Amino acid sequence: MTSVLICSFLIFFMQLGFAILEAGIVRPKNLTNILFKNLADIILGIFAFWLIGSTFALSSGSLIGTQGWYGIGDGKEGGFLSFFFQWTFAGTAATIVSGALAGRCKLEAYFILSFVMSAVIYPVVAHMIWGDGGLLSIGSDKSMSLFHDSYVLDFAGSGVVHMTGGIVGLIGAAVLGVRKDYTSGKFNRIEKQRKDIFVFLGTGILWFGWYGFNCGTAFYTMQKRENAINVAALVAINTTISAASSAIVCTTFSRIRTGMYNLTKTLNAVLAGLVSVTAGCAYMEPWGALLTGSMGSVAYLLGSNGIHALKIDDPLEVFSVHGVAGIWGLLAAGIFATSGNVKQVHGEDVTTSAVSSGAQVGYQVIGILLISAWTSFAAISSFLLLKMLNMLRVTEDEEKRGLDFAVHGKAYVPSLAIRRSQRSQSKASMSKPDRKHVSFLDCPRDSRHPHDRLEKPGACRYGPGLEGKRSRSDSNDSNQGHGVSGAVETPAIVDLNNRIHQTDTAISTIIRNKKPLGGYYVPKNISRLHRIDTI
Repeated sequence: MTSVLICSFLIFFMQLGFAILEAGIVRPKNLTNILFKNLADIILGIFAFWLIGSTFALSSGSLIGTQGWYGIGDGKEGGFLSFFFQWTFAGTAATIVSGALAGRCKLEAYFILSFVMSAVIYPVVAHMIWGDGGLLSIGSDKSMSLFHDSYVLDFAGSGVVHMTGGIVGLIGAAVLGVRKDYTSGKFNRIEKQRKDIFVFLGTGILWFGWYGFNCGTAFYTMQKRENAINVAALVAINTTISAASSAIVCTTFSRIRTGMYNLTKTLNAVLAGLVSVTAGCAYMEPWGALLTGSMGSVAYLLGSNGIHALKIDDPLEVFSVHGVAGIWGLLAAGIFATSGNVKQVHGEDVTTSAVSSGAQVGYQVIGILLISAWTSFAAISSFLLLKMLNMLRVTEDEEKRGLDFAVHGKAYVPSLAIRRSQRSQSKASMSKPDRKHVSFLDCPRDSRHPHDRLEKPGACRYGPGLEGKRSRSDSNDSNQGHGVSGAVETPAIVDLNNRIHQTDTAISTIIRNKKPLGGYYVPKNISRLHRIDTI
């Protein structure tokens, strides 16, 4: 009992991993928004699962649980533990979806989708595979089961959790459509290296939490058996081997194909290996986990290429990592499961003839089809209804400015290093070699206005009398200079310069009035903001 509760905490900790991972991939102008969506999965999911989802998932019934309201589990043997453990699974399934909708989905629409995910979509699948009397369940009550003598093997949720979340994410990304500048790919290029640390840290937290996912299921399933710790140890070994083998295959493929070692692809392959082994981690031997993880990496790469070919904008490759790898995980459980391991987990009374004969793969395929059918129907209905009500996608202007600014009132300003990189690119692309750069600080203070344009080569955009004067950035190191470029401005640059000017004005007002900012007086040189010429 204690082990299950501790593992539930580890699964809950995975929410932080998802948040950090998504923060490392989404554009900085949408960072706060994606974090808020991850928070919504927790605060809305607990009530959705309490009021509706727990009954559908944990009560007895055929298609869904119908034998009384389960609620929070009060009055039932192990009810509180079952509720909390299953809710962490529901929260994980809901969080998976957020990455596919990043950058263009209304926050209110996501609130609705998150609630529906934890209340209806996930619980129906969970009852189908794990519930007492479920259509494909290995549970004790087989009177309402679709198969009288067999079942679908999904130990910890390759299909129930990850495939479900991946399919919902795919449909959401397709209905939403691509981001307006999806094909340009300019914005993330400069920021990519700076954010790899978040992707790495998020993946590491998820890998750590995955032991709670898989080993916790072993303790939960075998609460009254003495060999639960041995099964949990096997599960941990298989989980690690699958993730590692998947990463090795993806890294090798990336090196051969591009000549480079792609960190983001390798980390996604780690997750794909974890997803792949989740269904069969207790049923297969370590050599089966090795093959499962290796093929999970291939499944992820094929899915990623297919999504790009179909021009579906899935920023975090949710369907490739969770959907495609989840489908492979269900198939792998049927291929590599052994009769002895199945009996060790579920008891000697369980029929394993299909596992021994190889017919189990057919049952796994039926499970994949039924999960896909229900999840697709529920997701398409939800997304199309929100789209018809004009509640799904943000406006083009809001998307351009960023959801942090449009929804949360937080404007994104590029870091100093990025602005220097942009100025360097502008200098290198100048067509006239005799054009001079004028420092912002070299111009008269009263004429420093970020909106002035460089009308002709050599002219000072900030005031008369400084034509032809070279900037300190031409002679000093780029880390010390404050030079500006004469590149042609775009509407996005003008909009960003407007924001910089407004900030400069506000800071200048604070300095003149000697008003403290955050308990400290602002030094004068903080108002020397840089003009942005490229984006």
